[in-house]
This record gives sequence, C-alpha cells and structure tokens, in this order.
Amino acid sequence: MTVTATLKSVDLPAIEKRIPELAEMMDFIGTIGSGTFATVYLCKFKEKSKSPENLLAVKVMLPIVNPKRIETETGIMYKADGKHSVMPLLYDMGDPKTGTSALVMPYFEHTDFSHYFDKLTLFEIKCYIYGLLDALAHLNRLGIVHRDVKPANYLFQQSTLRGQLADFGLSEFVNKKEVLSETKMNFDDKCYEHDCLNQKDSICNFCIGKPTQRVSRSGSPGFRAPEILIKSHRQDGMIDVWAAGVCLLSTLARRYPFFPRADDLDALIQIGAVVGSENLKKACKALKKKGVFNFQRLPVKSQLKDIVKALRINSWEMKKDENGEATFDKQLPDDTDNVDYEKAVDLLSNLLEANPLKRFSAEKALQHEFFK
Repeated sequence: MTVTATLKSVDLPAIEKRIPELAEMMDFIGTIGSGTFATVYLCKFKEKSKSPENLLAVKVMLPIVNPKRIETETGIMYKADGKHSVMPLLYDMGDPKTGTSALVMPYFEHTDFSHYFDKLTLFEIKCYIYGLLDALAHLNRLGIVHRDVKPANYLFQQSTLRGQLADFGLSEFVNKKEVLSETKMNFDDKCYEHDCLNQKDSICNFCIGKPTQRVSRSGSPGFRAPEILIKSHRQDGMIDVWAAGVCLLSTLARRYPFFPRADDLDALIQIGAVVGSENLKKACKALKKKGVFNFQRLPVKSQLKDIVKALRINSWEMKKDENGEATFDKQLPDDTDNVDYEKAVDLLSNLLEANPLKRFSAEKALQHEFFK
C-alpha cells in the first residue's frame, strides 16, 4: 500500500492563514504526515492540476521552529543537490508576517516500511541498504550528518527498488576537527586516567563536582548509536551508519521496531544484549568514557548473527482477517543458507560495531562483498 492511498484531510483555512502565497499557488490533495514542528502535504501547482504528474511534497513548518534551524535544513538540502538518493529541494518560501516557512520538494511515491520490512528478499534488501548507504556517503563527503536516519525518513518503493533520504530537520554541518578536538575528548580524562570509580560502584567527588555534560541527543529512540547514549562528544557520520545498520537489522531479522523505545540506560542494555557487553565496554573505553553498568546478565560476546538467523527462520507472514485482526498465515521462506545472506550479516556486524572508531564508514560499506 502506497502512502498516497492513506492520505488524510487538509486544514486549508489554517494554511491560507499561515502562508497565503502557498495556498494561492497550489492545490492541496491531502496530508502525507505531521509531527510536532511540521506537516507534509501532497500538492500540485494549480496550472498543472489536471495532470497526474508533477506531484509535490510540501513541508510546512510552524513558527515555533528556530529560524536558524530552517536555514540549516534548507542549506543542507541545496548543498546535497538531490544526488545519490537524497531528496531534492526545489525551492523554499516563507511568510514574514506569520513566521511560517515551507519547503517544496518533488513527491516520491513510496510504501510505508511497516508494509514490507518482513517481506523483502535478499536482493531487495541489498537494493534498500545500498541506496541508503549511498545517500549517507554523499552527505559525509559534504560534511553533513543527517542525525535522524530511520525507515520513516528513507522513502523506499519496493516495486522500483529505489529510495530517497528525506527530512533534514535535525541535520548538521560537522567540522571534523571540532569532533576530534582534544578539549572535548578530555572532558572525562581526569576520571578516566586515574580510575576514579571505586569498586563499590560509587562515583568520586571529582565526578560529582563536574558541570553537567551537554551533548546532542537528537535522533529517534531505537536508532541512536552508543556514542549518543553515553553522551560522547564524538558524534559524526558514524551515528548515521549505526542507524542504517538498525534499518538493515529490521529487514534481515524481519522485526520492526527491533529496539523498543527506551531511556538511554535501557537502550544501552538492549544494544549490549545483541552486540555483547565486551564490545560495549570497549566502545566506552575508546571514547574515554567510564560508566557504572551491571553487565552481569548480558552475554559477553556478540549474539548478533545467532539472533538474526533465529528470528529470520522463525518468521510468519501476517495478514488481516475480515475483522481487521492480525493473523499469521504461513511461515516465510528460510534463505539463511544463501551466500548472500552470510554476506549481508557480515555487513550488518560492521555497521553495528559499538565502537565508532572501528565501525565501517558509509563509503567503506559500499565496497562490501554483499554488493558485488
């Protein structure tokens, strides 16, 4: 089922009030989706309303959005220039009286992830993740971090095997030198170097007296990389690669969402249960972080390959009966003895490397054997 088949109604009077120029130029067909800060509409220019082509996706942002944030989003989209599976931006407009802004993009027909994540073949998975990694590699070359990679923001059409990365509302230009700055990396050095955490799992007076750490935590629950969860300042394109790995994990394991919504500590435990406590501890050490965790009940080594295989094998096709109730119709085919499956899981383990210093970059991931 495509997104256009599930459009919601449009509050046209509200649009005419907030940004009248937009209402004069376009016919609003329906509402694609809405969030706290913006609503996306399906539109057509009025002079082209009789044609099924030239559909547009128009993102209307409320006045509560910081103007600098809007400036950054538009600047990033113009710089990415719609290349390498990135959603193009045709133009932006705004109403200075109401403070409402709008971004006009070509509409990309796609299917909601929940309708196909458990039905993709290995070839389709290959096309899905290649397009996403290609977009991330393009952004990385431009010094851009998306910060909110998730299935809802990578629009994919199963029938054409094409996708586009969208929604740059949290994206940032990243200065590599600033990310790797010693002054930022040394925030915890005194604690870390002198092992100030004692054997009773309490925290020393030096730690207690330190100012509160303020680092970016943007991103969606379930897709945040370990470095975000442990409040590391080292946040670059590797956080996008981790999130892409979680997308791949859902398609291979046929489970979505894979990591349920949780607070930072619970999210770390969920990750540790998959990648192993040893890998999580090594990641903390590499980022000069030392936290108080109880890993006693978590597996020491990574369980990723075993978990994915067990879940993929034990997957059933879900359908809805005449009452709308979900039923499990038949078991999905087991393709885990396929060479491509082994390559896909190997790629997955490199994308979901807890230590960002060892994690594959998007560029390196594109050279993986899975895509050859």
